[in-house]
Amino acid sequence: VRFTAAHMAALRAPDAALFRGHALLALRGVPRFWEDVVRRPSACVPAGTVVATIVNRHHVDLLNAQTAPLAPCFLDRYGALCLGAAVANVSCIPWADAAASEFGGGEYTMLTWLKWEVLGLAMRAPSVEATLWIDCDIAILRNPFSSLPPHGADLSHQRNAVSGGLNTGLMLVRSKPLVRHVLEHASWWEPQRDLEQVVVERMLGAGGYSLAPLEYKTFASHCWLKAWPNATKYALALLCHASTLHTNCLAKAADKLAAVDAVKSLHRARCRPATWHRLGGGGGGGGGGGGGRARLKGVGT
Repeated sequence: VRFTAAHMAALRAPDAALFRGHALLALRGVPRFWEDVVRRPSACVPAGTVVATIVNRHHVDLLNAQTAPLAPCFLDRYGALCLGAAVANVSCIPWADAAASEFGGGEYTMLTWLKWEVLGLAMRAPSVEATLWIDCDIAILRNPFSSLPPHGADLSHQRNAVSGGLNTGLMLVRSKPLVRHVLEHASWWEPQRDLEQVVVERMLGAGGYSLAPLEYKTFASHCWLKAWPNATKYALALLCHASTLHTNCLAKAADKLAAVDAVKSLHRARCRPATWHRLGGGGGGGGGGGGGRARLKGVGT
């Protein structure tokens, strides 16, 4: 299946359900991918937990910049749906390419909804109890699991604003029924007035699921912690507190990449080096050791 504008048009046709079923059947046929990922030993990712994202060729430099310096014990539990992209440091489900899409344009809407299909794949694996979703335009500055709560809400998430609101760019999903609910009730192939995260927040609230916003200084956003092109005094004062910084509020991939590189450079220069092999609120590691060396990994190739 090639995820294109033509694909989206076909999904709105009278036989959309059949077309969509065939498309997703191929995704769900990837053999044991997430079960294999979650069973890898890790000293810095909790037992039963995987990390997931989607990447295409337009955003592959972002994901490579995000993952290049990270600890192998984190990368060994990191999997991605790779749409025509070759990624150096995480395990890939190879898939057909998707068109380049900036915020609000091209296939942006389809790609934001596709994350829920990937989450559905991950949470269906027997040994997966939780999935940390991380968009590839997020700078990871220290182990996010050292600051994530070990128990609690069905979905813990980055705030869309300092005051709150769901941003699905970074979320820890603990509930298999929650993901099924989104997949069963979303009509993402139909024209959408609202962003995916607005629709999902409304849908989950009506479904009675518990959502918990994460601390905004720890799981930060470029919208209020601006470290590029000129870092504000506020950003410099809070930078060492952050585990992640999402480059939302920047529309173009080139600007996002520049911001990721800038914030990581500032963090290395100003902050104490991260200790990856220590889990705080996130719980204990799954198995012993820190995993192997970062490497190119794939399935179905």
